[in-house]
Amino acid sequence: MAKWKCDPAHTNVEFVVKHMMITDVHGYLKNVEGMVEFDPENPLKGSIEVKGMAVNVSTEHQQRDEHLHGIDFFDIVNHPTIEFRSTKMELTSMFEGKLFGTLTIRGITHPVTFNTKFNGIANYKDTRIGFSAWTIIDREDFGVKWNMDMPNGGLVVGREVKIIVDLEAVLV
Repeated sequence: MAKWKCDPAHTNVEFVVKHMMITDVHGYLKNVEGMVEFDPENPLKGSIEVKGMAVNVSTEHQQRDEHLHGIDFFDIVNHPTIEFRSTKMELTSMFEGKLFGTLTIRGITHPVTFNTKFNGIANYKDTRIGFSAWTIIDREDFGVKWNMDMPNGGLVVGREVKIIVDLEAVLV
């Protein structure tokens, strides 16, 4: 089974959550590291482990990011990492599938399922593979519960968080 190292410069983890029930706020987990075991001829045997430092969560808005790093959200002092470990892969078509695994945020681990797409292999100066993945989680399942009620109903921060991953990895 070939081993691939995530390229943090070309791997993006984005999250999207509703603000005041009317707009989407986008944020990123930057500098994600990890390893992928993958053989395009036998994708069901593959695995992935990725980790990011919670301090690298950014919405590119300083005041909001400081709040996200604090105890109300990611509590980065006590829970410095966000991690995903795959447990199983199922194919739904030739290049798409479901990636099952565990996601850990704030030290709380839950099973999650990502919809995935294998984007191919590129050979230039080295050999690389690319994947796209996405899922929706309930942030409260991971202890990220801060919120405020809106005067005419609804919440300041939505519970559902969409996670979108574009991963590029280099053959090692």
